[in-house]
Amino acid sequence: MRKRKQPLPTGGRKGRITVRRLTRDVEVSARQVAAAARAALGDRPMRALSVVLVDDDAIADLHERFMGLPGPTDVLTFDLRDDPDQAEIEGEITISVDTARRQARQYRAGQTEELLRYVIHGVLHLSGYDDDTPARRRRMRREENRVLELLGIRRQGLRRHV
Repeated sequence: MRKRKQPLPTGGRKGRITVRRLTRDVEVSARQVAAAARAALGDRPMRALSVVLVDDDAIADLHERFMGLPGPTDVLTFDLRDDPDQAEIEGEITISVDTARRQARQYRAGQTEELLRYVIHGVLHLSGYDDDTPARRRRMRREENRVLELLGIRRQGLRRHV
């Protein structure tokens, strides 16, 4: 009897993760994105999470529309909970593949590592982390590095994330 492939976990206690690619040449699989998101979530409850991979033009439009800032950015996180006190995470993370590619080259890191770092970064924002001060940024980077290590991804680049 043939063994059936196990589908990505999409429902139940941990909620649903949807991955959409709205750009070409993405060097990361939906399975890797979902695994990074789940690892970053840890034991936190989640209702639904959408991760959207886009190009610089698309993220620049969103960046200006929602943040009032011109130009592309690496990742935008949208908390979609109706009640901010709701424990279950519900949100959307939009990631620029073009920016990840540039940053990976700049810091001599792998594109997959950079993209998964952005997924983790977005989940951490939805979980209450912030990077608005140097101390908070260091705390967030340490957690990103911890999750990447859980996934078996070793930092390849020059950038010091701690």
